[in-house]
Amino acid sequence: MTNPQQPSFGEALPLRYETDVRFTHRFALVISWLTISRSVFVAVAGALAAIAALGLLGTLLGLFLSAVTGEWHDITPVLLGFAVPAAVLALMFGLGYATARLTLDRQFPIGSVFGAALGETKLSLSIPGSSAEIDYRNFRRVVRVGDFLYLPARVGSRRTLLPSQLFPGTALDELTAKIAHARTLT
Repeated sequence: MTNPQQPSFGEALPLRYETDVRFTHRFALVISWLTISRSVFVAVAGALAAIAALGLLGTLLGLFLSAVTGEWHDITPVLLGFAVPAAVLALMFGLGYATARLTLDRQFPIGSVFGAALGETKLSLSIPGSSAEIDYRNFRRVVRVGDFLYLPARVGSRRTLLPSQLFPGTALDELTAKIAHARTLT
């Protein structure tokens, strides 16, 4: 089964991957993690992690004082200082995942086909709804994230995320080598 919105450009590409039932779930997990790890969320998560660390330190101090003095010290506010940031981080991830999953289910229905070809200087891509040729010099490196390849841009914040099954066998090594070689040219 193929997606009727699939451009004809993808038919000629030698490397192909057809999405399955679990594709959008795996893709949404990676996207929500990458979204949370962006700079704004990193700052918020860092502040929440600091609060959580202080809450944990306060909890340990309260337990230590209870053990030393033999009196129970109320540590409920400290425990809340630890639990609330953890709950906020979990909520951020959950909302990011749910949003990504809904979007991806519509964008990549089961049976959507991804295509790729490794040219001398450009990577040809075909995804449901569009196609492109991207110069290898535009990528910083290839990072495997679960079942996906993350290709961060050399300049800016554009991210390319592709199914790793699109590059079987030595194709992944070839892609990595072409990006590394292109970086040495500039």
